[in-house]
Amino acid sequence: MTLIHLLNRVHFADGVLEDALHSELEVNDKTRPLVVAGAEDSESLEAERFFSGFPRRASRVMFSDIPHLPSAAAAAAVAELYRAEGCDVLVAYGPNRAINLAKAARVAIAHSEALEVLSVDEGGARRIASDLPDLYAVPDVLGFAAAVSESTPVALSDGRQVLLAARALAPTITICDPTLTLGAPSEASVFAAAGVLARAVDSYLSPRYHPPADGLALDALSRIPANIKPALDNDSLSARREIMAAGLNSSFALQKGRSVVQALANAVASVSEAQPEPSAVAGILMSHLVEFYEGGMNGRCARVKHVLGIAPGDSLAGGMRALTESWPIPRRLGDLGVEVSALSRAAELAAKDHAISNGPRKPGAQEIRQVLQAAH
Repeated sequence: MTLIHLLNRVHFADGVLEDALHSELEVNDKTRPLVVAGAEDSESLEAERFFSGFPRRASRVMFSDIPHLPSAAAAAAVAELYRAEGCDVLVAYGPNRAINLAKAARVAIAHSEALEVLSVDEGGARRIASDLPDLYAVPDVLGFAAAVSESTPVALSDGRQVLLAARALAPTITICDPTLTLGAPSEASVFAAAGVLARAVDSYLSPRYHPPADGLALDALSRIPANIKPALDNDSLSARREIMAAGLNSSFALQKGRSVVQALANAVASVSEAQPEPSAVAGILMSHLVEFYEGGMNGRCARVKHVLGIAPGDSLAGGMRALTESWPIPRRLGDLGVEVSALSRAAELAAKDHAISNGPRKPGAQEIRQVLQAAH
């Protein structure tokens, strides 16, 4: 078993789930875990393995009403249940939405203030407590982005979206078991790969100086092209492992800051009635965002093209589209059910996100609207 200690403790190995979960709960004397997992994610064969990893003396409590994107109301409900049941640890299992909700709930448990007051806009990164309740994250194929990151978007009751971000928000422990992704539906698998590709490209293109994060982004990109086909066609464990590693590294690369494509994807996902998967939205948007960046990439796209096997004379945007041409993934936002009427609202929402400043060229609301329209 390999143990990585960067932002948090990360267990990464085939079949590590049961032993890692059991040992971490036992060693840390956690006996009353609150499990945050969607009802649909709690009934699979993989979930049986997850639940079998809890020590016998651990009396579990479940929260399964997981919204499409984390909301302040849902975080407050988790916090209320946590306190009422005398829980001593949060354990989030499944996709990004479950893990991110658990992050927001940690803040709601530790603070009496409204989450909005603790947002990045309100200087919350400096005021979020360092002694938040522990969170153990067990990501599935769509849980890579949240599994080691230090932030979570939160939807408010008035339709606005705020960002919680602080070093303490990274899960205390993350358990990455590639065998959990075996048999994952092709749609979820390819959405995950598209999200990894988008996050890693956007992170590397960011002008912020962070050599380790750049290396992790390039490493993530290097693992995707050769492994997506055997993962989808043959459910190859080795390919699944490489894609999970790419997902982990693309998330670690966000030490440069949340990516622009995340801001756009979360905005679209939060306003569209179709409730599209943010990773799928990001995968569709990234090539259009690269076209918007144009000459602002300071020569960095050459390295990305080399790693992805794109010919030097081809454009990065065109090469990315050619790379994903055979992937069974929607090509347009409209294919995901995103309404044209949602684009302007999404652009306004994304323009207020601090992550917009992290790219080679900062777009305004009108320019974001044009990117979204081009991808629709």
